Amino acid sequence: MIYRILLALTILLFIVWTGIQARKDKNYLKLMTDFLSKQFLIIFQPVNRDESKSALTGLPRIKAALLGLTGWLFALMALSSFIPVLIAGSPISGWMLILHVTVAPFFVISLSLTALLFAVNKLFKPEDRNVVITLKLGREAPVLLPFLSRLSFWMFLVVAIPAVLSVILSMYPLFTAEGLETLVTVHRYATLILFIIVGVYVGNKIKK
Repeated sequence: MIYRILLALTILLFIVWTGIQARKDKNYLKLMTDFLSKQFLIIFQPVNRDESKSALTGLPRIKAALLGLTGWLFALMALSSFIPVLIAGSPISGWMLILHVTVAPFFVISLSLTALLFAVNKLFKPEDRNVVITLKLGREAPVLLPFLSRLSFWMFLVVAIPAVLSVILSMYPLFTAEGLETLVTVHRYATLILFIIVGVYVGNKIKK
């Protein structure tokens, strides 16, 4: 019940926050739609489809496509697990469970490759320390968006570890019924935190 309430509050806050951003910027919803559709379409875009200088080619296009694929796979997993909880208040089952379990291994592989390819680009830089100091002083940091992007990346990877391991460990006869229930709880809350991190990351990219 607590998890269901927190999930509902998280989604409600996301909707309210999106509404506030839309009032500030009339094009915000369109920017969000365009961003999400771009991340989806780039997955299937041929490498040499556009030979203009502004087009993504080679490794940059592969990285962008991989990031988009990871995002959409996570969206499928989140929807398949959140919808049953919100509507019926019960764990996933039936077709939702089949979808969730089918997508999960592809998501883990895609996330692992994304982590390897983006790790160097997302390393914290010396100026990030200045951003933290500026925020502590209550001032507006001039380079906040790149810092949030790097922070979201590493937080997602860290939280993804218990989210994935809790499911893998539950497949082995190592825990009692109480232990399995604990693993399920860890997986639920870790996934909810991942959803929040993704929301911050997407909002950051759109505002950028």
